Amino acid sequence: MNRQKLERLSYMILLALLYWAAAVTCTNSFMERWGFRENAEGHFGFETMLNGEATRPWAYRVLVPSGVKFAADSLIENSQIEQSNYFLESSGVHERYFRGAAERWTPEMALRYHVGLAAIVGSLFVFLWLLRSLAVRFDIDNPVLRDLAPLAFTLLLPLAFLKGGYLYDFPELLLIGCCFLAATSAPLWLLLLIPVAVLNKETAILLPLILAPLLVDLEKPKRGLLLLAGSLLGGLIAFLAVRQMMAGNPGGSVEFHLVDNLAFWLRPASYLDFSMMLGAGMPMPKMHGLVVIVPLALLLMLGFRSADVRLRRVFLIALAINVPLLLFFGDKDELRNLSLLFVPIYLLMLKAAQSLPEAAGGTRPRSG
Repeated sequence: MNRQKLERLSYMILLALLYWAAAVTCTNSFMERWGFRENAEGHFGFETMLNGEATRPWAYRVLVPSGVKFAADSLIENSQIEQSNYFLESSGVHERYFRGAAERWTPEMALRYHVGLAAIVGSLFVFLWLLRSLAVRFDIDNPVLRDLAPLAFTLLLPLAFLKGGYLYDFPELLLIGCCFLAATSAPLWLLLLIPVAVLNKETAILLPLILAPLLVDLEKPKRGLLLLAGSLLGGLIAFLAVRQMMAGNPGGSVEFHLVDNLAFWLRPASYLDFSMMLGAGMPMPKMHGLVVIVPLALLLMLGFRSADVRLRRVFLIALAINVPLLLFFGDKDELRNLSLLFVPIYLLMLKAAQSLPEAAGGTRPRSG
């Protein structure tokens, strides 16, 4: 192996360690606040979700609970794994994250909980690499910005989970990232990815509409339109299938919160609030606070001007779809429900950061 390849390998190993540390830190913040909601059994708690008995609409999010249950139950067949002291005590998961009664921490529960934890931290870790790849696809030619921006994203991500957090949230980001990458490189994969994403969370049925500007070439639209139609059809089939499968579960298809949400967003005090999710006794402005949202909006406008027409259209479509979803079905500042906007906002912020030296009269760093 020559020196250049060895240096490149060393760099990628260190980058992987940084991404893993970021994914672990973010997951820790998430789990310390929410765990797997095992204190909400009978509604959308951990065991309730795994057993397919959750209240609708949470019951529709079947992909990750089913996968966790299958993987854990397969491992349980090995009695040495099930009875391992690592899962029961040594890992610290029970003491740090588990919120259920002590008698519920059985070997079976311990193994399932660890599999669930591996699923979410693994999803976030892979998602960071997808963000890096998407930066290349959208012409972010500054390698430092491209490689380190996912760390900044992960540092702030817990602030989107101040109100609500579930087993399927980080896998949702992974699947959205996969769909964006597929749309820019191998669109046929969307025929598989969209139905799978819908099984994880039903709002993914709207992803083909958001990705349409990346799929449809206006000069030669036929192939793109066929892919768009096929993706929508596959998502619709998965959507209807899971609804039929869970039709007997209690609850309803959606929960409406429009009146409460309008009252919250129209109240000036809502934009002056702080959170201590990242650390006890260490306040952090909420993501919708004025100290964050004003500079964010200015940078988004700068990024929007710098972006190509495809990314602009993706952002506008996602904005038109996702903001009404938050207003009608979210719970006030439940910003996790803006997940369909996360990738477009991230890419626009990279565009803004890349153009800042030029905007200040400097030159943009060239890629090495």
